[in-house]
Amino acid sequence: MDRYIFVNTSGWLALYNPNDSNHGAAKQLWEELRGQSVRFVSTDYVMEQVYTALKVFGSLHTAQAVHQLVNNSALLRLFMADSVIFDRAWQVFVEDEHPQWTFTDCVNYAVIQYLGVTEVVTFDPTFAASELKILPGAG
Repeated sequence: MDRYIFVNTSGWLALYNPNDSNHGAAKQLWEELRGQSVRFVSTDYVMEQVYTALKVFGSLHTAQAVHQLVNNSALLRLFMADSVIFDRAWQVFVEDEHPQWTFTDCVNYAVIQYLGVTEVVTFDPTFAASELKILPGAG
């Protein structure tokens, strides 16, 4: 059975933006995971943020390259939020157990719960929950 790891926006941006302060840690994590039986999960909400940031703060070319990689990867499941996930995210959002979370964070968390994922690649200190293992971990 494959190990599923959710990749949050900051994880993607750290990996594909050499100017990101977490770029080295992201590259090292990806190298460590390459030889393992791992599949990655992300959402359309995450990719919206990634593509926009890469285009605005980097280049359209980089955003296009990442998009092509995402579309052609057999190791990534791109989860498109539907009405069930959206409604669950709204419930998480209004329950306000994580007051620093954006609605996108709530969508991602709803997908993580739905799929039973327990590990998340993120450098966002606000995106944490007790049942999630944050990768690459405290450095």
